[in-house]
Amino acid sequence: MVIARSLSECVEYIDTNTTFYIRPLRHRVMLRMHELDDADQVELLIRAGISGWKNMQHNGVPIDSAHETASIGGIEVLNALSLESFDALPLTIITKLSHEILRVNQVTEEQAGN
Repeated sequence: MVIARSLSECVEYIDTNTTFYIRPLRHRVMLRMHELDDADQVELLIRAGISGWKNMQHNGVPIDSAHETASIGGIEVLNALSLESFDALPLTIITKLSHEILRVNQVTEEQAGN
């Protein structure tokens, strides 16, 4: 049985007043991620897995998300969250988002038809 995933559908994750848009990761990113150390894994998850956000602010000033092609731990990611945007995220939300990105990208047995 073939499992098809849409790479264009995003899942919303809300933390406080900010909505983050989580996108499905490409299979090659998921497969290669396990070759990286923990810090590179988290950076890869966030920069490849976040397509943007709404209502993010720092000291009342809106923060926009920007994207670029990036090499993270030797893995090329098209349309990755820019390093500047990644650095704007508080560490506490980076931890929450990395767990949520992994959750969103897991295929359950029911989805796989097993």
